[in-house]
Amino acid sequence: DDDDDDDKDYHRVLFNHKARGKQYFGTAADQNTLSVSQIDTIVKSVFGQLIHENSMKWDATFTSEKSQNSFTFTGADYLVNYAQTNGKLVRGHTLVWHSQLPSWVSAITSASTLTTVIQNHATTIVTRYKDKIAKWDVVNEIFNEDGTIRNSVFSNLLGNTFVDIAFNAAHAADLSAKLYINGTVYCHYNLDSVNSKVNGLVSLVITKRAAGIPIHGIGTQAHLSAGGAGNVQAALTKLATAADEVAITK
Repeated sequence: DDDDDDDKDYHRVLFNHKARGKQYFGTAADQNTLSVSQIDTIVKSVFGQLIHENSMKWDATFTSEKSQNSFTFTGADYLVNYAQTNGKLVRGHTLVWHSQLPSWVSAITSASTLTTVIQNHATTIVTRYKDKIAKWDVVNEIFNEDGTIRNSVFSNLLGNTFVDIAFNAAHAADLSAKLYINGTVYCHYNLDSVNSKVNGLVSLVITKRAAGIPIHGIGTQAHLSAGGAGNVQAALTKLATAADEVAITK
């Protein structure tokens, strides 16, 4: 029947994907989506990897009061447990991002305080999921279109050293996890070709890795419009010159 044909098509795509050297074909999910029976069935039968849709972002990790060092892991735990039960890999998303921050983080004015906060945040979360999450988007969407670092509480107080702080803390918490710097590949966000944004990212990763910062991979979010992917391969090839792994993370 049609359902059987669809299932065969899904598995054919997955087989071809792995045959070309790719590690997995994944999807984003959280408890609310996985509670839908149709989605649950598709995820179990088709995808090899799961990534948290929102439940691991900073404002979701903390309680509704968003008070410092008060964590709740209900949503994140659900996805990790679901993945383990069903034999899926997990990608952690994300530890440091300028968006979806609780107000108390945005209000920090001390570099030393922010350093401690980043270290505690990354260490607490990565330690909780040690040996359960294979890859982490440690920092997310940190570049402007011209290849400079985006203004945020992190860059304003720490320059680009917040990257070092986050990656070092995550690595210390789980030596086996692969750690990524994740970027945006919207067509209109200029990561769909080799340009200033791509070059800025590559330059930063090369510099940080040369200094011993444990950046293992670069993630790109392929939010592309129809007909807008012509130069993506060149961008991916360029990104691959800077790190051991490149992943299309959306």
